[in-house]
Amino acid sequence: EDFFNFINSNLGKSKIKKIVEVGSNDLYLLKKFYKSNRDLTGIDPVVKKDKQFKKINVIKKFFNNVDGKKIGKDTDLIICGHTLEHVENPDIFIKKVLSISGKNTKIFFQFPSLESLISNMSFDQIHHQHLNYFSLNSFNKILKKYGGKVINYDFNEFHYGALMIYFTLNSS
Repeated sequence: EDFFNFINSNLGKSKIKKIVEVGSNDLYLLKKFYKSNRDLTGIDPVVKKDKQFKKINVIKKFFNNVDGKKIGKDTDLIICGHTLEHVENPDIFIKKVLSISGKNTKIFFQFPSLESLISNMSFDQIHHQHLNYFSLNSFNKILKKYGGKVINYDFNEFHYGALMIYFTLNSS
């Protein structure tokens, strides 16, 4: 809910028609956007089509194996919640996200915050399935390398000390 609220608070009155969620798992976030949007796509190797939400397209693949041309650069909103920490090569992942982004695409990521883990001494929240942990600074360095810029961010201390980031292409 907090990530959904963070996204909505940063969208303002933007007209959002096409949403892609990378790491959509059970389609929870896309279902929250269902009523107000027409073109919804979830990408995840374990995603399943939900018959109650027929407008949601699913791509049952890892994001890095999806042809970016099939997604297009006309996406208004890209969402990625708690996926980046599981990615083997975050540089390639972020570069691909930005490569499918247009000048008006708004991108929102959420992942465990290294700052929160350290400041809260939450070392019990370090999991073997998490290959990466990022601070705002380390994420920003990767983002800048591939032409992105942070617009806004917030910390959600109630959800594993998550860092929620809104970013776009630098040319936006």
